[in-house]
Amino acid sequence: MCAIFSLFVCHLQLICKKYGKAIVLACRYESMRKIILQALDLKGNILIISETVFNSIDNNKREEFKEFECQEHDVWIRDDSDATSLYYRIV
Repeated sequence: MCAIFSLFVCHLQLICKKYGKAIVLACRYESMRKIILQALDLKGNILIISETVFNSIDNNKREEFKEFECQEHDVWIRDDSDATSLYYRIV
């Protein structure tokens, strides 16, 4: 599990900043949406989950996702050097 940290600043307006590895990885995976759609010549809205999340969900839900192997498409997820696959579903 990755920690998320928050910083709240009150000065004329409330400012909330969140940071941590989990936020960084969420941004990296979110940026993979367009890359996957282009690599697989697909169109539509796509939901992407990491292998860790995929392995933690119910087997019935796993059937809704397809595997995208990073090495096969010469694609790598920045800041997640251990990631070899991710899972996607067109919604």
